[in-house]
Amino acid sequence: MDRGASGTLGTTESYQGMDHLQQSISDLRQDEMKYDQQIKMVSQNIRRLYEEEAFDKGSFENFCYVTHDDMRQQERFADQSVMAIKAPPGTTLEVPDPDEGMPNGKRRFQIFLKSTGLGTHGPVDVYLVRLLNDEQDADGAEESTEEASAHAAPESPAPPLDQVSLTSGCCVDPTLSVF
Repeated sequence: MDRGASGTLGTTESYQGMDHLQQSISDLRQDEMKYDQQIKMVSQNIRRLYEEEAFDKGSFENFCYVTHDDMRQQERFADQSVMAIKAPPGTTLEVPDPDEGMPNGKRRFQIFLKSTGLGTHGPVDVYLVRLLNDEQDADGAEESTEEASAHAAPESPAPPLDQVSLTSGCCVDPTLSVF
């Protein structure tokens, strides 16, 4: 009997395996079509909402935010430095390779923010999101519950603990003492 790359050709097992794979592919394609339709529907609804004359486009920004507590509760950020950036539409962010131009074993972390300036003006706000443990470590001692609650961010889009406002086209080096 002929042997293919994956075993004996023409056996009942190989046909059943092929049928199973074809059914899986068909199911995945149907799922993909369903998700594409849902994405299209949500996109159209957002576009319609945004294009309505009665819709106050300025107030749209007030509905889109993440609280400081939301960020602090994300376990995947527990051992990382996290910055939140609020910038005008069209602003680009570039993060160069931290190893480029540095001696072996040394790294330099930088971000470059640039606003295209196409009719959009305003500051670029950079926020350092500190986790509760980081705040305690920075103070050098455990804080009382009362002191810790004084540092907690309110349940609103108000700026979290540390904020730096920058002009467009600048470089932010997170190792600066500002943060």
